[in-house]
Amino acid sequence: MSESKDEKIVEMNSFVKESIQILREAYLSKKLVLFVGSGADIDSGIPSWSSAIHDFCDHLHLEYEAGTDYLRIPQYYFNSRGKKEYVELCRKIFRHGQQLQPNEFHGKIAAFHVDTMITTNYTDFLEQEMNRRGYIYRTVCQDKDLPYVHHEKLIVKMHGDFAHDNFVLKEDDYLKYHKNFRLIETYVKSVIANHVVLFLGYSFQDPDLKQLFSWVKDIVGDDFQQAYLLEGIKDYNKNEFEYYRNLGVNILYTNSCRKDKKDALFAVMDMIRQESSEQLSGLEEAKRYLRLICISTISCTDMWKRPVHVSFGS
Repeated sequence: MSESKDEKIVEMNSFVKESIQILREAYLSKKLVLFVGSGADIDSGIPSWSSAIHDFCDHLHLEYEAGTDYLRIPQYYFNSRGKKEYVELCRKIFRHGQQLQPNEFHGKIAAFHVDTMITTNYTDFLEQEMNRRGYIYRTVCQDKDLPYVHHEKLIVKMHGDFAHDNFVLKEDDYLKYHKNFRLIETYVKSVIANHVVLFLGYSFQDPDLKQLFSWVKDIVGDDFQQAYLLEGIKDYNKNEFEYYRNLGVNILYTNSCRKDKKDALFAVMDMIRQESSEQLSGLEEAKRYLRLICISTISCTDMWKRPVHVSFGS
């Protein structure tokens, strides 16, 4: 006897609730790491993977077909036009150098204020949003950045960016990734092995996701924590769910939470993140540190009977 639609929804909602609890506990214990994909940038004007490939097809005078290999099309353009024209087109398609702003999705991500965020995006929206909030993060986008990291909060741009001309997009870039990003690859794999991973802003068509899921499958075993992905567009699909769970990734279909898909996704993110008065921004931490210094100074000067006047703004 097959399950009814309502039974499947109840079963999935129960799974989502338990998963949210696990993710919340990981967040509170500072074991949660966020992986941020291209879906987070779309509302800021950056094209999705499929839209970008459409643009490449137009410049190659090719007809876009469903199931097109997303990595091969940029490779075709590189092979036919050379590096200079390829880089120029990539910068144009992904709107590099334009004055674009972070969106609400970036704000929701920044609110987690986790120790490590890893992104496959080339943009600087996460850095902009963190700076706006007064959060201090170091950005890593090439191997030589890692040896200088010492216990800072990190934004790891594992696929490089346009500023360093090391962005990963075409087929050759993925094939040579191990050679070109050896230290970053090792670091990301260690993060997957030792933390609870939450994927945000990824679609199942993203080649980035396929690369990351292959790493998860290699690393995750009976003794390791499975990863999670928030799916805010598609509805629950049992075969799809079980397929990715076998790869070590639990898919949380957020659509069942609310009617509006974006509101539902953000609501689940808010449920995972539990506010704490002890979590302070970088500016608030600096203020508290300065207050401690001044209190200490006052105590010392009192011993010498010298008046000290200290005031802080709100």
